Amino acid sequence: MSEPLSFTVHDDLPAEDARVVDQGLGDANVAAAPLQDVRPLSCFARSPDGTVVGGAVGRTWGECCELEQLWVHPDHRGDGTGSRLVKRFEAHAAARGCTMFYLSTFSFQARPFYERLGYEAVSEIRGFAPGIAKYTMVRRDKPGSDGEPTLDREFVTSRVIDAPPERVFRAFSDPAHLARWWGPKGFTSTFEAFDLRPGGTWRFVLHAPDGTDYPNEIVFVDVVPAQRIVLDHISGHHFRMTITFAPHGERTLVGWRQVFDTAAERERIAPVVLGANEQNLDRLAEEVRTLA
Repeated sequence: MSEPLSFTVHDDLPAEDARVVDQGLGDANVAAAPLQDVRPLSCFARSPDGTVVGGAVGRTWGECCELEQLWVHPDHRGDGTGSRLVKRFEAHAAARGCTMFYLSTFSFQARPFYERLGYEAVSEIRGFAPGIAKYTMVRRDKPGSDGEPTLDREFVTSRVIDAPPERVFRAFSDPAHLARWWGPKGFTSTFEAFDLRPGGTWRFVLHAPDGTDYPNEIVFVDVVPAQRIVLDHISGHHFRMTITFAPHGERTLVGWRQVFDTAAERERIAPVVLGANEQNLDRLAEEVRTLA
């Protein structure tokens, strides 16, 4: 018969004893699941002198991404910094293959903010203090993969271009060509970075005919040469774009699909985007004709 156990309760945390529990739990978890695949992920906003004024911190595991902490300095709350942090954080997680994002927030924190970003509260816990609740919130990516309809928040168009997929893809993969056709009619662009690979960043400024500049930042989620490009537009209007290059005889059927976070956002921008997308494809077809 084994010796009887004794139990101790503490108002503080004995560090060495806590390490034993942490190690034991960690060993058990690793034996049961591939926790070695858990990877940290973070994104920070910095002022011109490098000072951190906001951050999103979390981790990814398989197709799931957890946002553990989000903070924005009071001077930058309400100016879009929080949304930009979350979207950049999500985009890099998506480039790792994540399709589901989750987090926890209290009722006195940021539930409405996350709902505007497409998150939904799936659980609620009360009892912390009068009127205070804790929510687990989830947002699923890869629109349509879980059966959720996207027709009310997407734009879809296509164009048959008189060139094989490899040549059409080159008009995108070569930044010298891409800069000449990307954007609506009359726009020009200045590229700051272009890294065409999953997780790579594309930063550029679109220059409108009236002289207005529009900074853009994109993170590539998936790139299959001459077949498919998936990207997240994370500055200004957030959307996921999928461009496909399908053989069509000796030509290419280019698919062009944008999915916005909400139907309201899609409706608000529709008067601009519908014409701009067709103009963009017009310019692509013209640029492809210049390729040997």
